[in-house]
Amino acid sequence: GLWKAIPVTCVTFLVGVLAIAGVSYTSGYYSKHLILANAYDYTQGRASTPHEGHAGHGETASEGASHEATETPAPTAASQAVAILTGGAGKPFAKLFYYLPLGIAYVTSFYMFRLWWLTFFGTPRDEHVHHHAEHGHMPWVMNTALIVLAAGALLCGYEFMHFAGWIESTRPARAWIGLEPVGEAHEAIRYPAMLAAVVGFGLAFVIYRKGFNVAAAIRRPIEPIYQLVHRKFLFDELYDATFVKGTLALCRACNLWDKYVIDALVNLLGALTKAVAIISGWFDNRGIDGAANGLAAATLYAGTLARAPQTGRVRNYVLYMVAGFVLAVGILLLVRSFGNA
Repeated sequence: GLWKAIPVTCVTFLVGVLAIAGVSYTSGYYSKHLILANAYDYTQGRASTPHEGHAGHGETASEGASHEATETPAPTAASQAVAILTGGAGKPFAKLFYYLPLGIAYVTSFYMFRLWWLTFFGTPRDEHVHHHAEHGHMPWVMNTALIVLAAGALLCGYEFMHFAGWIESTRPARAWIGLEPVGEAHEAIRYPAMLAAVVGFGLAFVIYRKGFNVAAAIRRPIEPIYQLVHRKFLFDELYDATFVKGTLALCRACNLWDKYVIDALVNLLGALTKAVAIISGWFDNRGIDGAANGLAAATLYAGTLARAPQTGRVRNYVLYMVAGFVLAVGILLLVRSFGNA
């Protein structure tokens, strides 16, 4: 219910919806029409062979044709890829490449109109947010940008806008020009393409014009299918079960390997190194250092004993001399007396 609060956004949004749905004479119509026409040609076995290059500046079409007659350009990756893609043209499975995008065109118009209708004409589902938006102000800068984009969505497909020429002028000389569907394809898809917007808009209006009641009633009989689609075909669950949980399991395995193998080996080497260091330290302290310290202590003790008599007093030295002399005489007399005996 926001159309009264932001009418410019409402109108320009509708223009964008019409263009995305491929309504006739909008810019989206031409791109969707060309895609479907090429897909239809593919189902009929009329897939054209692309050619490369285009007449350079100043080169006429006849000159370009003469060059093509005399020179056969080497196939490029683009032409080879197209040759592979068009190899199945006309075969039964080729119809899938037409009916699948055609069905997507119907779905696109349905959900785009649903989005526009519920946003601007639906019942507010959050009064606080609706009140805030309803009393807000859309600046002119935003409105101007929306109007310019809407004008482009309406007018860019027309020849007078000259967008095709501008785009073509930027094409490299060796670019793949592409495929141009024949007129029969345009006629064959005209009404199915036009009905996509009508059917999509009509269904969206019928189902959601009074809110979600009709949608809820349609949903009940096909609840499993709805849940499957709503949950994106369980893509998130599958992604979580494979990539996310698989990555976490790999992380846990790497953590266990690091903790109980790598760290265990590192810790074992650390313990062995510590034990060798303790033994080496004990031998150094008790053996090498003990011998050196013992020799130093013995030398110090011997020096202490030798230093004891050195008092520095003369009378002591005289006393030592007299005592030594008396001792020497006594020893000589003793020896002599033993000799005479």
